[in-house]
Amino acid sequence: NFYEVLRTGEVLCNIVNALRPGTIKRTHSSSLPAHWRDNANQFLSACVSMGVSKQLLCGPSDLVDKVNLLRVENTLLALARVVQSGQKYDGPKVGVGTG
Repeated sequence: NFYEVLRTGEVLCNIVNALRPGTIKRTHSSSLPAHWRDNANQFLSACVSMGVSKQLLCGPSDLVDKVNLLRVENTLLALARVVQSGQKYDGPKVGVGTG
């Protein structure tokens, strides 16, 4: 399911690196929750560096501990809006009114 795919943060780090190669230098592929939390923190820092407002970010616990998955979804949508607004982006669109 959606949560289980994202929980370790590895996929999120890979998404960031697909959008901006080299942004996240090291992603943990591990079953240790401490590594998942590090991945989540790296993802969130990358979101801020890409232009997502800190107020729109979830917290690492929202993802790793399944505290608030709606906040995780909102963070992903905020990242999508920032990326889609860039002049160099010509990929698929996400969000309301994107066709």
